[in-house]
Amino acid sequence: MDPLSQLAARAQERGGVRLYRKNVEKALTALRSTEDFWTFVDRADLPVPAAAAIVEVLREDGYLAVEEDRLRWTPAGLTWLETQNVPPYTSHLCLACEGRGIPFT
Repeated sequence: MDPLSQLAARAQERGGVRLYRKNVEKALTALRSTEDFWTFVDRADLPVPAAAAIVEVLREDGYLAVEEDRLRWTPAGLTWLETQNVPPYTSHLCLACEGRGIPFT
């Protein structure tokens, strides 16, 4: 089993929310883009228990640290992240309506 699938299985067990490899990939992409937990949850598009479980598993593995209410990648975590080929976060929200479906122009 690949590392992202293993992470999904461990976080699923901890958080009680069904997770797949793609959920973890999306979560890692979101974690690359912000240090704020709530922004991470929003960008990862996961339930809070699932997002928290992913953070906890990454902390246990020494890849992520929580310092002053901020999520920070450790040097080992940054190295591991590069080996997983996780793409950078990209927002696909419409700039005209900001994702609401109603343009304000």
